Amino acid sequence: MKILRYQADGESKYGILDDDGSVLQLIGSPFDEFRVGPRVAELSEVQVLTPVQPSKTIGVGLNYLSHIHETGLATPESPMLFMKPPTGVIGPGDSIGYPRQGRQVEYEAELVAVIGKPARHVAEEQALEYVLGYTCGNDVSERVIQSA
Repeated sequence: MKILRYQADGESKYGILDDDGSVLQLIGSPFDEFRVGPRVAELSEVQVLTPVQPSKTIGVGLNYLSHIHETGLATPESPMLFMKPPTGVIGPGDSIGYPRQGRQVEYEAELVAVIGKPARHVAEEQALEYVLGYTCGNDVSERVIQSA
């Protein structure tokens, strides 16, 4: 099932993207019980937004070997976590703001796990119970500033 958040009539709403490109009404909350309602629009008629408005974004750095090798750093023994502000998350088609002093701006395609309920100290075998869904992301970093 493809859940999306979109803007229509000046407000953000959740819907279900049908295989034919129709947006169906999501009745309830994607974070709780919901059901699928009638067609409300075509995908081309709405502005698709980020899946959620995050309170925070947590990234995992140096999480694949080719990237570790290109940086020349040692493979970390545990995940290297970092945070980005909520303002660092933009929607599809939105402009990416480059820093004025940027000299080495790079991008990385990312798999994004959208966490659907509060979680802390979750056991590995229960982790997927907290995942609402997945989406793709574009992690943009200014490497000179990042390594300063």
